[in-house]
Amino acid sequence: MSEITSSDLLTQLEAEIKQLKAKLTEAESKASQSEKLKSAFLANLSHEIRTPMNAILGFSELLTDYELEPMMQKEYLEIIKSNGRDLLQLIDDIIDIAKIEAETLEITITDCHVNKILNELLISYNDNIVRVPEKNLDLKLITPAGNQNLVIETDPYRFKQIISNLISNAIKFTFEGSVQFGYKIINNDTIRVYVKDTGIGISSEDHNTIFEKFGQVETTDFRSRRGTGVGLAICKSLTELLGGKIWFESEKNQGSTFYFSLPLVKSNSQSAVTTDSVENIIHYDWSGRRILIVEDEESNFRYLKYTLEITKIKLLRAHNGIQAIDLVKNNNDIELVLMDIHLPVMNGYDATQVIREFKPDLPIIAQTAFAMPGEKEKSLEAGCNDYISKPISRTDLINTIAKFINKENT
Repeated sequence: MSEITSSDLLTQLEAEIKQLKAKLTEAESKASQSEKLKSAFLANLSHEIRTPMNAILGFSELLTDYELEPMMQKEYLEIIKSNGRDLLQLIDDIIDIAKIEAETLEITITDCHVNKILNELLISYNDNIVRVPEKNLDLKLITPAGNQNLVIETDPYRFKQIISNLISNAIKFTFEGSVQFGYKIINNDTIRVYVKDTGIGISSEDHNTIFEKFGQVETTDFRSRRGTGVGLAICKSLTELLGGKIWFESEKNQGSTFYFSLPLVKSNSQSAVTTDSVENIIHYDWSGRRILIVEDEESNFRYLKYTLEITKIKLLRAHNGIQAIDLVKNNNDIELVLMDIHLPVMNGYDATQVIREFKPDLPIIAQTAFAMPGEKEKSLEAGCNDYISKPISRTDLINTIAKFINKENT
């Protein structure tokens, strides 16, 4: 066996150093690219927050003009609501991408009523299209016959989120023609959902980066520049967490079709599901009844107060958990508590647990801005009977209270 000479060692060492330098250069390049993407993301984020906030604050100020015609007031309110929803979606995306990065995003597998979710999205996005006059789009939902009551085992919140993001993207990049979505059952063991559009398409050079975080399709059309570039990355991560895969077919100026497939695990719950509309509110007369609202934010309390005025219910208010406990102890006519969770002095979870010690049967509904999956379970474990996430809709608020208050329809 020949001896290794110092020259051989030097040559080997030089080769290893060369490899290390190449790896270092590659790592520096990736780090630099990552920093550029994150910088672009932060710049976009500032723009994306300020854009809806400008509309919300601007049109709120215009509403103070007492000479506004009712039709103009209605239009301004619709603009404020639409931009509020955009802002909420942005916040949800930021939270989700942070949870995905930290590997803390939770999946809750339960019954998912497929057609109910798709119909809700059809109604919601059709409404959005109507409010955008420059859009000349036909939104279509196609579902296979014989599956009207299809219920599968997956996370319905995340299932809906993936489809919603894909439809939103399709509408964003399509200015005329159609956006079509639906699903097919493949080999009786896979559900494949698709969203197809006649939009601007995706160039071949963007195909490899379309699902990367902070990446966006380059376009010269200013109407397509909105967004932070995390939507498709979230879709990819969620699909994989649900045990599926996502892909697309697209050419520049030829439209795009996005697909994602999930294992088809049918639930035993195959009953028909009705969809409540925004206006589906039964009018209750709760005259002489009393509930306690635990809320430290004045604007949030006033919203709850004005929303409940139609029911004629009497309200007590606590600003923190300690006040809530005292008011429940000293007012035996309180029939229900709307409990905020993030409170000063004592939080809603702790206050609920104390109240449960002396009022075990008093209905307590958590109303909180902690709206991520798992928060409802946490509220129920603390002793709450139900849970509503902020922003709270009028329908959800009144109908949720109605489940616990003896009521008479007017």
